[in-house]
Amino acid sequence: MQGDDTVYEQGVIDGRFRVITHLMTVGATPIFPDRTSLAYRAYQMIIVVSAYLTFITAVIGILKNFHDEGFVMEAARTTFTMINVLWTHFFTSRNMQGVRNLVRMAREWSELAGRVADKKKDAWISRIQIVAWRGSGFFYCIHIIYLVLRIVSQSNNILFYNSWIPFETETNFGYYFILVVQALGSILYACLVFAIMTLFASLLLVVCSELEMLQGILMEMKQNEGEPQSAVKESLAQWVKHHQQILRYLKELEDTFNVVLLGPLLSVAVILCLTAYTAVTISGNFVEIIQICLITSAMLSQLQIFCYFGNELTIQVLNETYTYFMFLLNFSNNSSEHK
Repeated sequence: MQGDDTVYEQGVIDGRFRVITHLMTVGATPIFPDRTSLAYRAYQMIIVVSAYLTFITAVIGILKNFHDEGFVMEAARTTFTMINVLWTHFFTSRNMQGVRNLVRMAREWSELAGRVADKKKDAWISRIQIVAWRGSGFFYCIHIIYLVLRIVSQSNNILFYNSWIPFETETNFGYYFILVVQALGSILYACLVFAIMTLFASLLLVVCSELEMLQGILMEMKQNEGEPQSAVKESLAQWVKHHQQILRYLKELEDTFNVVLLGPLLSVAVILCLTAYTAVTISGNFVEIIQICLITSAMLSQLQIFCYFGNELTIQVLNETYTYFMFLLNFSNNSSEHK
């Protein structure tokens, strides 16, 4: 499998999924990992352990400071955001073979001669990767600015997240150790909060692209009414065969991402409620307002991805169904006339 993954990885990096592949690699969740790189494996372990330690200490911090409403509300916003990301990381990692199969199949379809140029939806795959890359970079930069503002406006030894610390942070060593752990964990959060959702959207767009191509083939077959029926039947058989491949692709997509997307959908609802509550209760704390705006925008972006690209798939399926029905009706009428 190692050689197979390496070959496909090179193809993916050169193709439509290059940016998302790099983003997930930086986020310690590579689609096609380089099993020969000990340095990357060490990097991956450090990032993942830091992210989960940051989450655990944040939960303990909430439980130990439950009497402090301000501390709990601020910590809860970030903690549920961590749940959102860590859920997708955990279940995507468990179902990574399914993700690889989907990316490979999309790549194989794109390499078939004369197929890419006619697909309008392919352009969206490139655009959404740029959005994911810029969104993750913006998310992390604002995260750094938020920490600086906390340090400037409040007191010393301010961390990225409110959390429980198992030892004193009064010393420089203890403070910088925790700060580095949270900063490394934030790399995973910043990358995956957009990467996995945009990967899912890109895979949906692959389906839309293929359905759009099939719709175009049907329209061409309908216009070429002078062709012999044997040629039309052969073309239709190829059309049905590819449509069955798309159905298998959709089944693989559903099996791979159904659990992955459950956590984000539930956590988005909780996070939006928390941010709405704290937005109307805080008074003049501009640092918290920055965090609320950052988290709210990230969660609404995820929700927009679900709704918009899911709607695009629904529209494309309806269009193809209508075109197929009209083709069969026209084909049936032509067959009756030749009898």
